[in-house]
Amino acid sequence: MRIPVSILLIITFCISFTSNTAKAQEKPEDLTEHFFKLYVEQSSDTAIGYIFANNKWMNNYKAYVDNLKMQTKEFIAKIGQYYGYELIDKVVYSENYVLMNYMLRYDRQPIKISFILYKPNLKWQIQNLKLDEKLEDDIELKQKQ
Repeated sequence: MRIPVSILLIITFCISFTSNTAKAQEKPEDLTEHFFKLYVEQSSDTAIGYIFANNKWMNNYKAYVDNLKMQTKEFIAKIGQYYGYELIDKVVYSENYVLMNYMLRYDRQPIKISFILYKPNLKWQIQNLKLDEKLEDDIELKQKQ
């Protein structure tokens, strides 16, 4: 009995995709690193779509996600070339609930992107994502502490 090559390729792809997905959920940084890979290599829309697709409950908030995509595109179009990202802060509330703040470096100014990530059972998912252009407020707040 001969199995067509195309069927073998499909089976191999499915197995590797499943194992990569399971591995990609080991720690919260895996989600954010993949987000930034998509952000750089494809687009902010693709990255935002990916991060929210990891939470099945966000399917009910399509309008929110679409609005976030639109606002992000409009904002980053005004601030010049992208140069990279840096982790600013990681706050671990528990082993299953984490806030991660990153600074995105652009020509005109840096912006902050905050991920609230939650692991209800076996995999991490996004709970919230925020963009903030006022990093100065964070610096002033830290000075006061």
